Amino acid sequence: MLRYMESADHYIDSNGLIAKWTSTDFASITANGRNGNGILFTNSGFVSKTLDHQSTWIYSWAWYTTITFGGGGGPANVWACAHVGTNLVYLQIEQDGTFSFVTPFGIVISNSTPFSIHNNTWYNLQVKCTISGGGGQSGNDAQTTVALKVNGALVAGGIGDTGFQTTQLRLQTNTANHHIFFGQPGTIIDDLAIADNEGAPPHVVDYMGDVQIGALTVRSDNAVSWNIQPGSPTTHFDKVDQITGTKALDSSYIFSQTHGQQDIFNWQPTSQTIIVGVHCGAYVRKDAEGTRSFQLIVTSGAGAQQSPIFYPGDTYTYFFYAMDTDSSAVWTQSSFDAITGGIQEVT
Repeated sequence: MLRYMESADHYIDSNGLIAKWTSTDFASITANGRNGNGILFTNSGFVSKTLDHQSTWIYSWAWYTTITFGGGGGPANVWACAHVGTNLVYLQIEQDGTFSFVTPFGIVISNSTPFSIHNNTWYNLQVKCTISGGGGQSGNDAQTTVALKVNGALVAGGIGDTGFQTTQLRLQTNTANHHIFFGQPGTIIDDLAIADNEGAPPHVVDYMGDVQIGALTVRSDNAVSWNIQPGSPTTHFDKVDQITGTKALDSSYIFSQTHGQQDIFNWQPTSQTIIVGVHCGAYVRKDAEGTRSFQLIVTSGAGAQQSPIFYPGDTYTYFFYAMDTDSSAVWTQSSFDAITGGIQEVT
């Protein structure tokens, strides 16, 4: 199932980036993404996201590097997945422009030779990683089965021993929950999606292909009952349709203190005819002590989909809900254009 999406088009600065990803380092927003904005690494850094624990994860993202190959030095990390704080496997770019999957102890699982890339060129990378048991001399180590597609072609893959027994992992399960995307100075990533293999089609359960991700906002009120700031004009959608950094969010917003109260909006239409998934998100905070909670609601197709209940803190955080069906079937242009959705106050 689709779990996470990133286009960087809903940010104007790195404040939004920090509010959405679990952790970032030397990551900023650039207008020179593959499609609109992208995430630019100004030094050797990363962005990472913690989701739930699954044994299989599937990734697709656009990747651009300015690394000069053949200049000496060691390989550079591109991606890794981790079980809590234990990295299980890395994807690295070598000095000859090839890719390698590498264990945490530096043993190469697979190399993409003879395939190599060029710098200053956009590529679509797709990784599939499954964590299982039965590895190592003891037969008790966690191991990873990994594969890499570049622009749709399978170029590397294999099975590697993590070097950690399953019982040494924090939850003692053959799973990963933390996803790390690295970059060297000048590296840009864009159009990023993460899925697991839970469920069955029409849910995303395998390679997604080369995807393009854009940002659309609300365009009009549908059924609104929250309070608004400022109070004029009296419409609600224009208080939350900004593409903004988190520092500017308190200039215009909606708010509620009433259980079950909703603000539902009509959304901008899409020009896309093939839709892999939809990711609904909102910047939310609470402004008083005590527990507060809310849900995101999207209605289209056969019915409504509701996010898990979220619990905001005192600082704006980007909450999101990823959907790879319109509640019953593959998204179509017409089902997307029929979306109404918004937010419901729970407590």
